[in-house]
Parts: sequence; C-alpha cells; structure tokens
Amino acid sequence: MHIFSLLLNDTPDKPANQNGTFKDKYNYNTVKLDENSVTDGPKPQTTSSSSGEKTTLTNFISRPPYFRYLEEWGETFCRERKKRLKQIKEDCKVENGGKKQNPKCSCYGENCDDQLKDNPTNVSDLKCPGCGKHCRYYKKWIQRKKEEFTEQANAYKEQQKNCEKGSNKHDKGFCVTRGTCSTAKEFLQKLRSCSKTNNGGSDITFDDSSDTFKPAKDCKPCSKFKINCENGNCSAGGTKEECNGNNKNSIAPKDIKNSTDDLDMLVSDDSTNGFNGDDLKACIEAGIFQGIRKDVWTCGKVCGYNVCKPKNVNGQNGDGNQIIIIRALFKIWLEYFLEDYNKIKKKLNPCRNNGEVSKCINGYDKAYKCVEQWIKLKKDDFVFNTIYYDIQ
Repeated sequence: MHIFSLLLNDTPDKPANQNGTFKDKYNYNTVKLDENSVTDGPKPQTTSSSSGEKTTLTNFISRPPYFRYLEEWGETFCRERKKRLKQIKEDCKVENGGKKQNPKCSCYGENCDDQLKDNPTNVSDLKCPGCGKHCRYYKKWIQRKKEEFTEQANAYKEQQKNCEKGSNKHDKGFCVTRGTCSTAKEFLQKLRSCSKTNNGGSDITFDDSSDTFKPAKDCKPCSKFKINCENGNCSAGGTKEECNGNNKNSIAPKDIKNSTDDLDMLVSDDSTNGFNGDDLKACIEAGIFQGIRKDVWTCGKVCGYNVCKPKNVNGQNGDGNQIIIIRALFKIWLEYFLEDYNKIKKKLNPCRNNGEVSKCINGYDKAYKCVEQWIKLKKDDFVFNTIYYDIQ
C-alpha cells in the first residue's frame, strides 16, 4: 500500500477509500479553529457567534478581510497583553497583601525596600532593571495598540454595512451580519482570549473607562524608600535625630522640604500641541514634534540621599505619593533624549546625500531651527541633571 494511504487511514487492511483520522480531524469544511489549532502567531479562533461555537476554517476565510484582520488582531492583542502583564508582575516583584497587590519595585527600576540600604556615599545600580524595562516597553506598546484599535473602530460601521450587503451562507450565525455586534468593541468582547478568565488580571472591555489601554497597574513609582542609617552617616540633609536609624527608617516625598532646586525636562508629547512658550516656537511648523511639554521635578537631599518628587509631570501636579532617586531620574532623561533624537534623525535623514544636507524637503530651514533650539535647551537640562548626578 502506498505510504500516503497508510498515513490517511486508521485501518491499513481496509480499502483506501475509508475515512481516516487525518480526514476526520482536518477536513477543510469541518475543522474548527481553537487555541490549540496553531502554536505560533495569531490564532484566529472566536466565539463571536451567538451560539458560542468555534469558527470553522471555511467560515473564517469566507469573511471579509477587515473582519478576519480584526479578529486576529483582537486574539493576538489579548494574548500578548496577558503575557506582558505577567512578565511585569514577576519583574516588579508583586506581592499579595490582603486585597492589594503591592510591587516591591518601581516602574523606573528602583527597589523601594532595598535601593537605599547602602551608605549614601555609595552609588548603587538600579536594583530592579527588569521592572523598569518592561514597564517602559508596555507603556509604548499599549499606546500603539490603542491607536490601532481606534483606527479599526472608526472603520467598523462602514465595513459592517459592506459585510451585510455581501453576506452568504457561510456568514450564517456570524454576529456582524446578525446585527448583534454594532461596534468593534462588541465584536472583540466576544473573543474567548479576551474573556474574564484570560485577561491578565484586568478587564478587557475595550471601553475608554476600562483598564484595556491604560498603563499596567503594577507599574508604579515608589511612595517611599526604606533606609538603614546604621550603615553610614545619614545626618546630611536632615537633623541627626530625624535620620537616626531608630527614628527614621524611610524617606517619603514629604521629607523633601524647602527645596528650591527644580529640574526641568523637555519631553516630546503627541497628546499636546504646545511647544513650551517661545523657546521652541520654531518647532511649531517644523513637522518633527507634534508637541513638547516641560516636566518639573523638585529635588533635595534627605538623610544624605538625593531624591526627587514630581512637581508637574505629564501635565499633572504631584500628589505627594511619588518619590524617585536622582539616578533613576537621569535614566528617564536619557531615554526621552534618545527617543526625541531618533524622531529628529528620522525626519532629517532623507535630506542627506553623502553627508551633505540637500534641499529635498519644503521647510528645511524651519526644521533646522527647531533642532537648533531643541539641542540648546537639552544641553541646559543635561548639565543640570549631570551636576546632581555627580553629587550623588
């Protein structure tokens, strides 16, 4: 018997026209798409029909491309979101305390308990780099996914009309043609990978008020740092009694008192059209940045340690519950600098030919002046940050 016949039949002693396991399990018209049907990449399974049955491959490929893409996008998004939140929970050392989950590490990479256990004269590395890295990655990723969802949601109504006009027998039971999913949000809510039992610990409803596109709840700044003044002289920046190991075992934002040392940090911000007054007015029509905001941090020395608290960051006044060490703040500045530098490079690179700037874009002079002003201001806050960083 031919080797292919053996593969396709359960009983090789019977004629080859018998239905075998391969045909029963992988018949093109009956095979169902579920979480185990593929092992890598998007898994286009769904329970979007009102009956909750899995989608057959035939029905799936017969749908319009828009809905196939939206289904695969939703499945991939929910699985990837769950995986990323799990990684953050591990790297940020989240502990369950009653009904609250408290991460030991900050979203900036500090360990809130152990970061300042050494003598203040010793500069230690950030002790939770994984937490800082994955919180930063997640923030960028979830912002990008929100933009993708908004784009698809805006196109949903028109695509639904087109689908209803062109529906066929394969669409029977499909929620869009039955009118049970009038929005992209309702369509995606029916995906099994986005269910309450498979959501990474937070609701995935695709509502503006839900956790779906918000920053990870386990990515938080420290509210205080534990200290151990018995390891060194902690009298600097505070009275001996205040910083004695027996009476002072932590540093909180309220301990940064009467400080006149504010650190300004310019950050590109696509959510605003402002450009920080006249300092960057050349950037308004340069086409490099959509907007630039100024974050302000108040810094001071407490018990020998240089620490800061937000005064006005990301357009919000500090709430008195966030504190950061100067080393982590410098790291934030550097990350923002590199992001903005890459935006500038992306804009200007096409206008270079053998190292010489060409007149390949309209308004090149505006772009040049914007970059010139940006560099000058970044040098100013770089010097200020460097002074503080060297002191630490």
